Amino acid sequence: MTDSLALPHDELLYRRIVEDSPAAVVLLTNEAPTRALYASPRIEEISGFTPDELLTQHELWVGRLHPDEAEALAIKWAAAVEAGELFRAEYRFQHRDGDWRWLRETSSPVREAAGTIRYRQSFTEDITSERLAEEQAERSEARYRALVERLPVIVYVDSDEAEPSSLYVSPNCLEILGYAPSEFLADPELWFRSMHADDLARVKEAWADAVRTRTPFHAEYRDVRPDGSIVWVRDHSILVDDEEGRPLFWQGVLLDITAEREAATALDRSEARYRNLVEQIPVIVYIDAYDGAESSRYVSPRVIDVLGYPADAFVADTWLWDRIVHPDDHKRVLAAWNEGWSHDTGWSVAYRCVHPDGHDVWVRDDARSVIDPATGEQTWQGVIVDLTVAKKAESELRRSEQRYRALVEHVPAVVYEMGPDDDRRTLFVSPRVEEILGYPPQEWLEQPDIWIELLHPDDRETELAAHDRHNETGEPWRREYRLIANDGRHVWIRDQAELVSDDTGRRWLGVMVDITAQKDAEEMLWLTNDELELRMRERTGELAEANEMMTLEIGERRRIEAKLRRAEARVRALVEHLPGVAYTWRVRPTGVNVDVELDASVGYTSPRIEDLLGYSPAEWRSDDRFWETRIHPHDRERVLAATERSRRTGEPFDEELRYLAKDGHVVWVLERATLLTRDDAGRPQYFQGVMLDVSDRKRAEEKADAAEARFRSLTEEGPVAAYFYELLEVDPPSLRMEYESPQIAEITGYPVDHWSRPEAWFE
Repeated sequence: MTDSLALPHDELLYRRIVEDSPAAVVLLTNEAPTRALYASPRIEEISGFTPDELLTQHELWVGRLHPDEAEALAIKWAAAVEAGELFRAEYRFQHRDGDWRWLRETSSPVREAAGTIRYRQSFTEDITSERLAEEQAERSEARYRALVERLPVIVYVDSDEAEPSSLYVSPNCLEILGYAPSEFLADPELWFRSMHADDLARVKEAWADAVRTRTPFHAEYRDVRPDGSIVWVRDHSILVDDEEGRPLFWQGVLLDITAEREAATALDRSEARYRNLVEQIPVIVYIDAYDGAESSRYVSPRVIDVLGYPADAFVADTWLWDRIVHPDDHKRVLAAWNEGWSHDTGWSVAYRCVHPDGHDVWVRDDARSVIDPATGEQTWQGVIVDLTVAKKAESELRRSEQRYRALVEHVPAVVYEMGPDDDRRTLFVSPRVEEILGYPPQEWLEQPDIWIELLHPDDRETELAAHDRHNETGEPWRREYRLIANDGRHVWIRDQAELVSDDTGRRWLGVMVDITAQKDAEEMLWLTNDELELRMRERTGELAEANEMMTLEIGERRRIEAKLRRAEARVRALVEHLPGVAYTWRVRPTGVNVDVELDASVGYTSPRIEDLLGYSPAEWRSDDRFWETRIHPHDRERVLAATERSRRTGEPFDEELRYLAKDGHVVWVLERATLLTRDDAGRPQYFQGVMLDVSDRKRAEEKADAAEARFRSLTEEGPVAAYFYELLEVDPPSLRMEYESPQIAEITGYPVDHWSRPEAWFE
């Protein structure tokens, strides 16, 4: 009776243990596929299905297995059944609510006394939270490892010793230093041994001092890679303590700053080259400032060659420039100077200075306002060009032109220039044509075929045929024929011309002499030989005198032309040997609205254009718009807008831009052009400019920008938070935050904008 009373109690206790277990207990047949014989109520919490549903719907459980795992689980279950062994697996099961749950199932065989398997007893647990936590931990570890190992820096952990051992080195040390992490871990002396000999003692001392004083270690030094190349690194390390303040190890980062160092070196070289360029070009470069009074900050050494005073004299004596301006130009120059300062427009003015030896020096002074981005200070940067030679040449050219014009206009004959085309278009005719034929020069020029129209009908066919023949052969033209004057008279002409060719093309240069009187005398010969002989002697004397005068005048003209050519050659040599491209542009009227455009083909471009861009001057001027096609596409819109503004207003053109050279490479240029003259209507007419190659400076700036970008990337992606603030007051402390890198949110748990409030740091 005692045993029978105990059994229900034991069964009840067993049932409570089974049903209260955090795992579902399921009895299964020992077959594949299996059937459920019993399922504890916990199965509904795990699967969403009641025990009765699982007992009556034998395919229900298998049908809810994840497709990626169902086949492998079936194979594993069949193998356990066949071998009579324990079955253990973790798999995904689709809950009744549609969610996938991770389950851990352990099924063991239950045997009878004879050893045969009666059924299987399975314990099924919901391990979804456990698996999610593991996955989250794995992802977190993977992110941390990826962050450390993919940073563009070497992360390392060293022992707390004066001769440290490496405990950890991130993989990218192979890329930066050329050594694998395992080499540093195996060889404690490798760090010091790979260091550049010139830096070793300094870095060893800094490390020993950091270890002794327990202060952060900071150093920049060179490492020698196995291939012999040099790598500049910036090394930062701090001592990490345990919770009780005992030192554990040094943790640091090593940044590759080779590019930064090279950029700084390149910038220094570029600055030296730029200074050398400024100080060697045949102009005076200066910088003035105004802080209550004008002062010269810099004057290039070339000033002593041009003005006769050393550069430091202008820096030391503010009023020296004012004193050497020529008295006749002083008022005009001072007005332009005051206008430029007061309206921030700069100035461009030509004037004379008095050299210490007393002679006058003509200069052109151009200056523009520049704001220093670092200090905000306004300075005036200018260029003074020596115009003395140009002014002398201009004066000589003017005198030469006057002499030439006087010679042409007063010679007792018609001097003309005619094109070789079929129309016989007159390009130039001297004023004497009106005296001989009664037609003013302007009418002669405006009517293209006037010479043909004025030919006497009896001479026209013969003379036109002769003209065609001489055009073809190029033989000198020596003809006598009749032209019809404005009043109907027949005028006999002796016409002599030669076909010349030069840079402007082929054309006839000739002289027409009125020989009507001579012809009349020839006719009178048939009437009386005596009278004719007398007239001929008189006329011959007159002609001899005229020819003598004409010969003298022509000789004088040739002498003047030769002198002018020599002067021009000197100026051209000066321009063509400048360390930059000098050019002139003519702005020509076009269209009914008197629109204007820059005409590069009518002007001058110095041969330096071939050194700079690979194009000859002729190629560069071959088409009005050719220069536009060589502007870099990224700069074209800006440069053309600046060109449009200059050609309409006459304002100076001052731009930095890129040109595409003939071989395709990009050339950075500093291009400046100023207005020389305006036409009678006041419109801009001629510009003169210069192009300087600034590619080296631009490349140095780009390298510096790239280095700064890399440093910013390191700052914002590294395992540390960087910040920058301005201390406003010391006591009580007051500061203004300027920058915080994004890692501050990860380190402190507060968002980045929280730290932009200064009080947040004190709170």
